[in-house]
Amino acid sequence: MRLRPMQLADIRPAMTLVEAAQWNQTITDWEMLLYLDGAHFVMEADNKIIASISALHYQTFIWIAMVLVLPKFRRRGIASYMLQKVLENYPDQILCLDATPDGAKVYEQFSFQPTDTLTRWKYTPGKIIRNSSSQKSRVEENPDIDQIIKLDQIIFGGDRGKLLHWLYAKNPDRVQQDTDGYIFGRKGRNASQIGPLISPSLDRASILVKNHMGRFSSEPSFLDAFDRPDWNALLQDLGFVRAREFVRMQRGGKVNFGERTSQFAIAGPELG
Repeated sequence: MRLRPMQLADIRPAMTLVEAAQWNQTITDWEMLLYLDGAHFVMEADNKIIASISALHYQTFIWIAMVLVLPKFRRRGIASYMLQKVLENYPDQILCLDATPDGAKVYEQFSFQPTDTLTRWKYTPGKIIRNSSSQKSRVEENPDIDQIIKLDQIIFGGDRGKLLHWLYAKNPDRVQQDTDGYIFGRKGRNASQIGPLISPSLDRASILVKNHMGRFSSEPSFLDAFDRPDWNALLQDLGFVRAREFVRMQRGGKVNFGERTSQFAIAGPELG
């Protein structure tokens, strides 16, 4: 077996990892990951890609992503080996990730500590979602991406400007801006992904998500959010149901940087 840097030519064979895990990433998502600042690796066996891992550089911290292993190669310590190699490259940095509850047990062995819980909410087409004209008037259809990025650095706690620029360039019709808030979206392999969604209040977050769903309610959608009763209830009222759980984990540094209460949807567990 050989661990090596991932290249653009590896994207199509790496999709077998996504498909085997039934994750939501597309070829375009892999292209985005390789475009972002960071380190990306694949594991080979007999000249075939059997595993992957990425470390995204968000300036103030490193985000661990796309830890995937083909089913027949699991439980051989491959994921732990890849993670250890990545950690050796960042001995003094803060590292973060979103894990499944089972995966969290593995990351705890590497000194990652849980800081929050998240839920993936799934929307299945069927419910008609409408906004009043007063709600629609608060949403800007031509967002100022540079203004969004400046605000995002404060709320998110890191610099993911390249990510937001990419998402906007590829999905301009799925990005909307409110005063001190915004919502992004993109197509996925299994469902559209809603997020990030940033807003100073529940009411204004609901305007953004209702406006978005009013336009794309014919598509199955995922929305990954920190658990909070008021937001959970609103999503359920819109027709979302719980699909799976995640655990936000961190290694080193101050816990819970950024403003979590203003983050109503993350960009996805692979992006934070």
